[in-house]
Amino acid sequence: MLDERGRAGATETTGDEVRTMRPDLLFPWDEGGAHEHRIASGDDAREYVRHHCVACGLRMVHLWLNSRTWVRRRVEHVEFIDDRTVRRRVSIDFTVPLYAPTVRMGDQVLHMIPIALLERRSLINFDLRDEAGTAVSILSDRQNDAITAAILKGIAMTSPEMAGDELDARIDGLIDVFAFGNKSDVRGAQQRFDREPGTSGLRNDTFFSMTLARLQAGWLMCLLLPHRPDLRRILKFAYDEPLAFSYEKSGSRSGEERRTSPPWWARLSSGIGLAPVRFRFITPGAESAQSYLFEVTAPPGTDIRSAAALAEAPGGRSQGDPSFDVKGGVRPRVNLHLEDVPTGWSAMTQVELAAQRQSWMSALTTSACIVSLLLLAIALALRRIPATASPSRPDVSLLVVFVSLASTLVLQQVPHAMLARLLRPARFLVGLSTVCALFLATRVALYPLESNRLWLWIPALVSVVPALLLLLGTWRLRTSAPPRTELDSPTDFTDLASDRAATGPHGAPRGVSLWRELGFDRPAIVVQGSESIRSQNDWTPGLAAAVNERLQAGMRRFEPEKTEEPDVPTTASS
Repeated sequence: MLDERGRAGATETTGDEVRTMRPDLLFPWDEGGAHEHRIASGDDAREYVRHHCVACGLRMVHLWLNSRTWVRRRVEHVEFIDDRTVRRRVSIDFTVPLYAPTVRMGDQVLHMIPIALLERRSLINFDLRDEAGTAVSILSDRQNDAITAAILKGIAMTSPEMAGDELDARIDGLIDVFAFGNKSDVRGAQQRFDREPGTSGLRNDTFFSMTLARLQAGWLMCLLLPHRPDLRRILKFAYDEPLAFSYEKSGSRSGEERRTSPPWWARLSSGIGLAPVRFRFITPGAESAQSYLFEVTAPPGTDIRSAAALAEAPGGRSQGDPSFDVKGGVRPRVNLHLEDVPTGWSAMTQVELAAQRQSWMSALTTSACIVSLLLLAIALALRRIPATASPSRPDVSLLVVFVSLASTLVLQQVPHAMLARLLRPARFLVGLSTVCALFLATRVALYPLESNRLWLWIPALVSVVPALLLLLGTWRLRTSAPPRTELDSPTDFTDLASDRAATGPHGAPRGVSLWRELGFDRPAIVVQGSESIRSQNDWTPGLAAAVNERLQAGMRRFEPEKTEEPDVPTTASS
């Protein structure tokens, strides 16, 4: 049956009576009932924005911190648009909890739901749609600021350091500046907050300090979703992210990065196919869903040689076994799965890209080898002709120019901008061969009687070096096996039967350094994304339990009185 909110609930039969039971088994906090605001005019809407309903703020932050209880699945797909841009597509499968705040406008009921915590910067090419493909609007900046103020005031009023149901006027004013002020105003308010003695209680409140830091650097994307009878909902949003092609090395197990510059031979090795290029993606959204799936599509002309995902406690603290996934083999697309990542854990994924075995790399190598062989043959043929021979000597300039032109055409046939960026050293080597051919052609054309001298061998021998390096890289691409690891993907059971007699480890046993085993300690090109990352790593299971208890007590404390009914959640008007 469906309850009054249009959701499927269990039924209980007592004699001839059939009544609907609340689906409390879905979400433990639904027993608090609904919290509703009735907005009948523009004045009501403006009053709601000015009012800063503490009950709404506490429910919103509780919903966000406990996203794993109502977000079933989150899928994030990354696609390389070019060598400077990646596009992230995020799909969220969730159920609207009963205790989520609602807004009633006439006959329309809107659910207020937090979807993502994003950094405070412009989103490029942002798109948000529901399961039917219909565009969904987000709240305005001022409306989001009002929710931020309600969250901070609600946390401040539930702080053990604060007494009474009213905030001090100075703290209330500082929170308003934090929520509504510009960057300069927020800096000034932060300085006053750090200095004034009246704010010492909140400064010592770990939960308030962490929330303030996150909401200063990011904004909670809240949506007003029209009520639907469907139990499960799906939202999809996408945005472009600029890609900085610079290497970074992990500075700590918490995911903090520091810039590094790999040696030139490492860049050359990856540029000619001897080694893959490692990309690392920061994925803070893994903690906000029961099941997290990360998908990557390789650019045309490249393959994914290996991929790994890891989520563990900050700093490697012992708070349970880490969640991980690893994929090997040559694949055009890969998906990595993380399950039940606790709030506050660090999560990231990484993939290794390399040129395809039968790809543009083979064409570059063929071009360089033809140029080198031709120059050596010309140098050998002209060397045997004596300098006193007839002036009518063989003209090879047109032939060499033709080869150089062919090399230039090969360089322009790029399947994808990312492939061209990855193989930039290989393109440089082919360009060097082309320059050698042009030099020889020009010299023979201008000085035909001196074409048998020693300088004829210099460009020919120089062109051999690029050809040999490219041959080595192509041979490596064709013969190298995919990287192997002793750890198997915990979500892939296809080879379970063949592994019954195996004695090696097939899981994530305690004490195994997955951080190093999966290569997260190595330099990589880091793609940060637009979702906010924790700057503090003090979140522990004990703190999470205390915060939940505090928020639930606050929701009961600041909730207006309701008329109790035995079977159906009541609606509160504020």
